[in-house]
Amino acid sequence: MDILQKLPNELIVHILSLSTARDILSCAACCHRLKELVSGSSELQFIIELAVQGLRLRNYPVTSFHLDDKSSTVKVPSAIKQIEIFKKSITARQALHPFTMASIPLERYEYEICDGLFGHALKDQENRFRGLEFQKLWIEEGQDECPPWRRYNDLGIDLADFSFDLAEDLLVLVEDPPFNLNMHTKIPKSVFIFTLSESTPHPLARSGYLQSPGEEPWYQCDIKICGPILAILFAFPHQIAHDHGRLSIWNWKTGEIIHTSGSVGGYAFLSQTIILVLLLAEDEENEDQPITQGEMRLEIIQLHENNEPSTFPDRLVLSLPLSTTPDGVYVFSDKPLSDSPNLLPDIRTTPYTLDETSERIIVLQFLTWNHYVFLSTRHLLRLFDSHSGSLLQPIPWDDWGPDGTFWMSGPHLQCGYTSVLGAKFCAISGYKRLFHTDSEGNIVRDEMDTTRCEDGDNARMLLLDFNKRPILRARGKSSSDEGEKEAVVDVGVVHDGTDEDDWVEEDDPKIEKAVVDVGEGAEVHDGTDEDDWVDEEDPKIARFRRRLGRIEVESGSAAHLFGMSSGGVPGEWACFSSHTEGMVLSRLPFRAFQREDVQGYLDWIVGMDHIVGISKETKHTYDVMQFTQGW
Repeated sequence: MDILQKLPNELIVHILSLSTARDILSCAACCHRLKELVSGSSELQFIIELAVQGLRLRNYPVTSFHLDDKSSTVKVPSAIKQIEIFKKSITARQALHPFTMASIPLERYEYEICDGLFGHALKDQENRFRGLEFQKLWIEEGQDECPPWRRYNDLGIDLADFSFDLAEDLLVLVEDPPFNLNMHTKIPKSVFIFTLSESTPHPLARSGYLQSPGEEPWYQCDIKICGPILAILFAFPHQIAHDHGRLSIWNWKTGEIIHTSGSVGGYAFLSQTIILVLLLAEDEENEDQPITQGEMRLEIIQLHENNEPSTFPDRLVLSLPLSTTPDGVYVFSDKPLSDSPNLLPDIRTTPYTLDETSERIIVLQFLTWNHYVFLSTRHLLRLFDSHSGSLLQPIPWDDWGPDGTFWMSGPHLQCGYTSVLGAKFCAISGYKRLFHTDSEGNIVRDEMDTTRCEDGDNARMLLLDFNKRPILRARGKSSSDEGEKEAVVDVGVVHDGTDEDDWVEEDDPKIEKAVVDVGEGAEVHDGTDEDDWVDEEDPKIARFRRRLGRIEVESGSAAHLFGMSSGGVPGEWACFSSHTEGMVLSRLPFRAFQREDVQGYLDWIVGMDHIVGISKETKHTYDVMQFTQGW
């Protein structure tokens, strides 16, 4: 503390801005000078204010943009200006018209997006994938387009796939098998550990070369990096089959294998040491005979290095309510954030608010059925911690699934055109009018048009936010002058506005005739304040009424996309499918938005307060467009 007091005021404020609110308050209590510095700094006061609400201020690579209304250009605002933007975005949301940020030459359909960088493949004269280019997906002041950051024309090997992590200055390269080998040939896989900034062997890695522990046929890779952990799934694209899909996990710094398993369809990180694996179970009595019907399972696995003893359960098996096995699956997830990113000097940072109470989700998409299963990582981690020792006997779906998942079915979303960041999910729909929307793009769930878009027509984009905080903050408003009631979007959850667990009782006499607009949104209040009730004659109510805990939905409505209210419990949704074992109930709350006139996109970058779409607008070109902010 004596050293801190000898520093200049500006440096002290900067150091404290990187600390937690608890540390800031502790320093302020030490002496009068530090107390005045903390009281006089709007940035430090904002950090304390956020902490009271369960939020935290972080710095991260620039992935946010600001539109200058005067010059119609995008600029990176100063730290104080950015704080003000985020402070306003806690309670407000604004939409921007789409504008093109960059047109990037497309040489091969291989690309990766991480921390505001877009990496894509470069081919040589023989049309081989041997180079990479990385571009910043933000426009700095004085520039007209997204600038290139690094370009490596020839990395010395033929590449099958790649991934990178800006925080670790890490570039992972998987070598392509020789051209004269068939994709079904069983060979080991070679993995190279380079620096992202210089494409040289990483100095923190004991060895710049890793090799997979097994020899399996493979065609594609799914690479995920989480701190010192590197996980790669070697498989045919999104297929599910016995003895297919080898998941290998290393500590890339030491080069040691931590975990390996087969018959894996997908995986995701729940934390830096816990993973979720989707696999096809084997017959326990006869391992040579695979179980092919309804035995797709989830496993939560604790990762250990050097066979260290564990005080936590090693493995937890969860059953899925499937009556058949899908032909393929996508697994979408976001990696856990690292607390202290090791940023490079030529990468700028911007502050943003991190909700420490917020949700993170993992999304399973079964391709042939187009079913989506949204899994709460917090729910899965609590479930994992509640069991002592390994539990290999599968836990039935009804005992773990409904409270921490949301099950959505319907042929309305395009496979693979999705992205996940934290608790946010977005997907493309091929239907002209998936929902009616209001002037701000919020879903009005009263009708759905099932007319598919023709070639050349724009599609619709669906946004789902599973963060509970904005749902609990949502409150109905009333205007005593005109006697009209306004409501806030709360799609997928109905509660009384007092506590997230304080659900409206079906037999409560005060809810004898409560009406809910599920689209524009309204809450069913507990009747303590008459002004909180929604006016039944409000034209926005349309045909949605809630009587005695039941939401009645007309045939052909948009609710078919999400399933139907089960009628027994508010906020509970039921999914019916020939591929599931009866009716599947789920209760994970969410908010929903829709953006119209969205063109065909290859991928999404879901930022902290924006979304950037990468569209294949013209042949051999990535067109990067930002089309929403502050949602």
